[in-house]
Amino acid sequence: MSAKRPREKPISQIGRASSDIKLMIAASYINGWLHTYDAAVQFLTKVQNASPSEVKKLIQSPDHKQQLKKSKTACLEIFQEFDKSRMVLLASDILASETQSLEMPFSEFESKYGKIKPKALGYAPRYSVIKFLPGRIFLRFPENIFAKDLVIAYNSISELEKIQSCINNRFSLREFDEQYADGERLHNVWLIHAMIDYFTASCFSSCFNLTEAYLSSIIWRFLEDNSRELPDAIKDDILKSSDRSIKYRLINTLRRITGVNVFTETDEIVRNLDSILFQPRHALTHCSPFPYQRKHIRFDEKEKIAVLFSMTKDDAKKALDLTINAIKIINKSLPEGYGDLNWLPQYNSENQLSMPGLSGNYIGIFKRLGDLVR
Repeated sequence: MSAKRPREKPISQIGRASSDIKLMIAASYINGWLHTYDAAVQFLTKVQNASPSEVKKLIQSPDHKQQLKKSKTACLEIFQEFDKSRMVLLASDILASETQSLEMPFSEFESKYGKIKPKALGYAPRYSVIKFLPGRIFLRFPENIFAKDLVIAYNSISELEKIQSCINNRFSLREFDEQYADGERLHNVWLIHAMIDYFTASCFSSCFNLTEAYLSSIIWRFLEDNSRELPDAIKDDILKSSDRSIKYRLINTLRRITGVNVFTETDEIVRNLDSILFQPRHALTHCSPFPYQRKHIRFDEKEKIAVLFSMTKDDAKKALDLTINAIKIINKSLPEGYGDLNWLPQYNSENQLSMPGLSGNYIGIFKRLGDLVR
């Protein structure tokens, strides 16, 4: 006759129930079940103050067992393996945070809470920073940040130009002078002009930053995946190329990584880099009244100030299109496993840019500004 299983002590039952609920909290948090998350947090407090008989009843209830099963399944959607103790630790750290959020390097997160499945990771490189907010997981990495900068800058120009057009079409010069004798209104009109200039310049900077970050990420991934097999000379050469020009990396470094000529000197994208992207970016970063004089800057003898003052939304769109097309071409040439481009901005039906996590009327403030000058 088998020995009877010893009865759990009340304190261990409370501990078990608390860990069960913390598992539910972790699962609810990472999957965005905000209603379940709030309910579980409240329930945890209730259990910790409950009597042993109430806790025992909870542990044995079918609903509790069903919620545990659902929580485990949800965790396995994100993590490669299920480890209840790590999920309990994750919930404890979340609850200990004043803002109920966490932010840490991705490698540190995996070391502490468990490895995330590649499909849940998406494109994000392993040097990303992971940020947990209630109902939302953000994987922050340079391409994602610069892509958002680009979306905000380009869409802001579009919204501001609509307001500017309304003002220009509504008033003649005389009417404008009469209507805007009020200094505050006139200030807001010029503010719209200044903001258009600012966001136009931001488009060029964001295009350059995005291209730079994407190429550097590819180099990093390639070295991470192949550093053991590569001869030191090749490894050093590829590593040093991260400090070379974008054009050099597009032509030479990508050829070494992919084994094919992704770009050549005669490709339209490469030929247009100087005039469409590099010249405006150089004028923004190294502005001066002198013409381009350095030998490796192959621009016509045009003052950088003139380039700075002549930037338009159409020019910014050319730089934007060139950047997006170049990244798409690069991505198609990469070995399997480098991820998709779910962070890359795309045009929507209104000819504005969109990307996951950045939708809605986030620039409604400009409409308010337009009301102030009408």
